[in-house]
This record gives sequence, structure tokens and C-alpha cells, in this order.
Amino acid sequence: MFEKKFGFLRIYFIAMSVLAIVAVITSFVLMRLGMKSKSSEKMVISASFYPEYVIAVNLLEGTEVGVSNLTANVTGCVHDYQLTTADMKNIEESIAVVINGGHMDHFAADAVEKASGGLVLDEVNGVKTPVLINTAKSFEEEYENPHYWMNVGLYEKQISEAADGLVDMFSLLKNKSYSSLTGIDNDDIDGIISKINENESNYISKLSEISKKKDELNVSGVKVVCFHEALEYLAEDLGMSVKASLDMDYDTALSAGDLKDIEDTIKKEDVKYILAATGYTTAAEKVASEMGIELIVLDAGTSSSGEGAIKDSYINMYLSNLNIIAGAVK
Repeated sequence: MFEKKFGFLRIYFIAMSVLAIVAVITSFVLMRLGMKSKSSEKMVISASFYPEYVIAVNLLEGTEVGVSNLTANVTGCVHDYQLTTADMKNIEESIAVVINGGHMDHFAADAVEKASGGLVLDEVNGVKTPVLINTAKSFEEEYENPHYWMNVGLYEKQISEAADGLVDMFSLLKNKSYSSLTGIDNDDIDGIISKINENESNYISKLSEISKKKDELNVSGVKVVCFHEALEYLAEDLGMSVKASLDMDYDTALSAGDLKDIEDTIKKEDVKYILAATGYTTAAEKVASEMGIELIVLDAGTSSSGEGAIKDSYINMYLSNLNIIAGAVK
């Protein structure tokens, strides 16, 4: 009797071990395909950094698609960001990666190109997941400054480019028999596409709050120098006269030559205001003090302020900047 029971238990444990191994292999295969299993977490879209994350969150609100920020711990621009092993894993498990373009977040574009596995969505054109969605695809060659989001008009274009890219990607997914892997059938995909289009229209409409506030400002022609390229777009958007702009992606002191050039420009053009980005004020504070002009510190929109919902953070950031400028410019 004991031997029979022992034999039964041995067979039971062997069977359970085999099932466990099969489950592990299945999960691994699904992971290499860049997707989640039907019973696990929702499929994910990754964004290269905060401005694109906000766009993706707005466009995918109300869907079963998750959004991840690849550089959530970065508070500034991401020109020289180095991907970690965890970042690469997140990219390979994403169905798409949304980037800013203009070579600012080339690290993400390069990673997508190197990503292994994935679902083939278009054999002819070689489209597979993760799909790269460049929000500046239609205009990046026209502008040297890649901080597009700080110009409201260009930001609207980025929203539309992202929406178009997502709709195209989900349309390709709909034409494939991947529902068993994605957990999303064609009816679900139709709903996601419809929601993306609806969210695009709603989000762009909400940006009218910024336009109304801009119209109330009377700063056209005010001379400024910008200590961050993102603020150059903001100043020009408001009709300010930008006499010089520095690419201050690091909070460092200016070289002697740069310092002399900027001070000469301030004197020659009779500039009264310096625009600097939060976290990048060391050089600007020095110049403002030495030249006796006002320093206006603004948000470049590269990270969360920690106030309010993520989806409203861009509008809140821009309106806050406008209020600061309105209170500073006399």
C-alpha cells in the first residue's frame, strides 16, 4: 500500500513539474514576442521621456493599453541618456515606443531597431513590434531645435503624429491573428482606435486654454536671452524677441568666451530679461547679477512638477510659465 501511494505521489509531482516547465517556457516565448499573456498585465506603449509620456497618456486614456515612461527618473533633457538593461527589457516587451524625434531621444530609436523578437505586423515593409512612433516625423527636418513641445503649434502636431502612428499600428495588429497573444480581439482594437481619435480631438481642444492666456499677455517684442533652448520656443511663441539662446542641458558655468559673448549681446541689445529653466540656473544667476537684469525661471516641461494629474501636466506647466512671465515683465 505504501509503495502504491509513494508511486502515485511521485507521478503527481512529476506531472506538476512538467506543467510548471511548460508554463515557464510559454511565458518566455510571450515575453520574447514583446507581448503580455492574456491573463497578465495589459499591453504597454513606452515613451522615451516625459513630454511624450504625457502625450501617450492622453491619447490612450480610457483604453486597456498601459503607458510607461522609459526615463521616469530623469528630470532634464535626455540627449545623452544611456539605456539600462531594464530599459531594454521594457522596450522589447512594449508594442510601440513613442519618441520626440529630432535626434533628441536617439537612444530609444536605436534600441527599437536592435530589439529582438516581436510580432510581425507588415511583412512587405518589415514592420514589427515594438513599433517606433516619431512624433516629429513630418517636420523634424525643418527645425534644428528639437524641444518642439514648448511651441504649442508644434506640440499639437506631435499629438497628431502620435495618434496617427498608434492608429496605424493597431490597424496592422487588427489584420493579424494575434488575439491569443495580446488578449485583444478585433472589436477591442476598433474600440481602442476610436478612443485614440476621440482623445486626440479632446486634448488638442483643451490646449485652447493656453491660447486664451497667451492672448492676454502683452510681451510682444520684449527682448530676452534664453539659457535653455526649450525656452527659445516659448519666447518666440509669445512674440518675444530672442537675442541669444544657449543650449544649457547641464547646470554648468559658462566658458569665458561664452560669458563675454552673452554679456556683449545683453549690452548691445539692451536686454532686460534672462529666461532660464528650473534646475539650470547657475550660469543665468551669475550673468543676471553681474548685468543687473531680471532672471525669470521657467519650467521646460521635461519632468513632472508633482502637482495634478499627469494628463493635465503640460497645460498646467505652460499656464504656470505664462503667469510667471506676466508677473515678471513690466
